[in-house]
Amino acid sequence: MLTVIPLSLGRIPIGAELSARIARAIRKTGLRIKSGDVVAVSSKIVSLSDRRLVKLSSVEPSDSARRLAQRFTMEPSLVQVVLDEADQVLGGAKGTLLTVKNGVLTANAGIDEKNAPKGHVVSWPKDPERSARKLRAQLAAAFHTKLSVIIVDSRVTPLRLGTSGLALATAGCRSTRDYRGLKDLSGRVIRITQHNLADDLASSAHAVMGEGAESTPAALVRMAKTRFPGRVSAHLKMHPRRCLILGTLRPRRTRQMPNLARSW
Repeated sequence: MLTVIPLSLGRIPIGAELSARIARAIRKTGLRIKSGDVVAVSSKIVSLSDRRLVKLSSVEPSDSARRLAQRFTMEPSLVQVVLDEADQVLGGAKGTLLTVKNGVLTANAGIDEKNAPKGHVVSWPKDPERSARKLRAQLAAAFHTKLSVIIVDSRVTPLRLGTSGLALATAGCRSTRDYRGLKDLSGRVIRITQHNLADDLASSAHAVMGEGAESTPAALVRMAKTRFPGRVSAHLKMHPRRCLILGTLRPRRTRQMPNLARSW
């Protein structure tokens, strides 16, 4: 059984220390932390804690940013922040640029105006993996037990409406199950299937966190079943050439960000 308990933290002040707030919220549930529990935390509050904000009025858009903004109906200053953060810009749709950031295909390089202070945008944590490890160590010390941490962001899926959860970074948990080489119910050898457990857990947490004013930017995720078939791994990312989507589109559509920006 999978159990997901939302953790209400209220409004998170900029620069706030997160671990103590999360620990208090967990204690308010009356539950005891068990070894193997997962604490899921939204990337937004990690970024606010790390002061990863940009004031849009302080940004001077480049000519490339202005051209992209006109093409995709966006604020030029916002486009400039996206260009500064993105590793690649692949294209866009009205109001959004499709980018690669830290090896993740995402909208606007993770830049978000939602729930940011007025006139500001929030970017992803500078080093999500480091932030996850730090928070895990702090919470493990607070509860004197082993646990895992997932930093959760939202993502869109091609040809699907709406957002779902994305494991931006993990600490302490195995992220994927590799079924390759095992047999299915019919006895056929499984050739390509790998199960992204981290994104599934992130989506379960994302379902109770919400995307608006819920003030529940964290969740406690508990699984009774902790042993799974297949080999487990902490790896989540793959090279673009191996990706079904980018590997298919790259020959025709993908260019490095500077070339793309100039081409507009």
